[in-house]
Formats: sequence, C-alpha cells, structure tokens
Amino acid sequence: MEVRARNNNSVCNGNNNNLTMEELLEKNKKKMAADPVPSSASQSGLLSRARSELGELGRAALRLLKGEGSLLAYLLIPALITMLWLLVCMLTTRAPSMSLEQRLSQKYLRVRRKTRSKTCAT
Repeated sequence: MEVRARNNNSVCNGNNNNLTMEELLEKNKKKMAADPVPSSASQSGLLSRARSELGELGRAALRLLKGEGSLLAYLLIPALITMLWLLVCMLTTRAPSMSLEQRLSQKYLRVRRKTRSKTCAT
C-alpha cells in the first residue's frame, strides 16, 4: 500500500481532482458572469418567499385534483372547509354573544315596529 502526501492546493471535488483552488475560483467566476442574474434574486426577500409559497400551494392543489394526494389530505379537506366557514361567520357576526334565534327575533321585532309606526302615522 502506497501513501502519498496530500497537496494542499488541490480540491478533491468530483471531476475537479486536478484543479487548484485558484483555478476553481476562476472557473466559478466565469460561470457566474455568463449566467444572468435570476429574477428571484432581484426581488425582495419577502416577495420572493411569498411567490414560492404560492407556487408550492398551487402544485399541492394540482396534485390533490389529480388524485395523487394522501388519504389524510382528503380527510382533512372537509375539516379545513368547515374551519374556514366558521372563521368567516365569526368575523362577520356583529354580536357574537347572541344566539342566532335572538338575533333573528330582534331583527323581526325591529321590522314589525317600523311597519306599525308607519301605518299608525298615516
């Protein structure tokens, strides 16, 4: 078994076994200069992240529509729709402490009072 001394200037990286660090850096600089700046690098970080997340959501939705989702995902869809509906109801309710029957009865009584006052005034 032969033991060789390690060359500190060479970089062992796949096909680049015989390149020195300086040559590898030059090669990288040329490659970076030839490639245009990607559009995501010019955008702000938050906008880029939001865009990639929306793309991922789109891909996941497409997979679900194609039928490639897991069983758990299909079981969670009705639960997520229900939670979204409840959230909308909570945000749009004016008096959340009142029950639906109380709100409807108050609305009905208000309408009846207004119609009575109009008929009595004439």
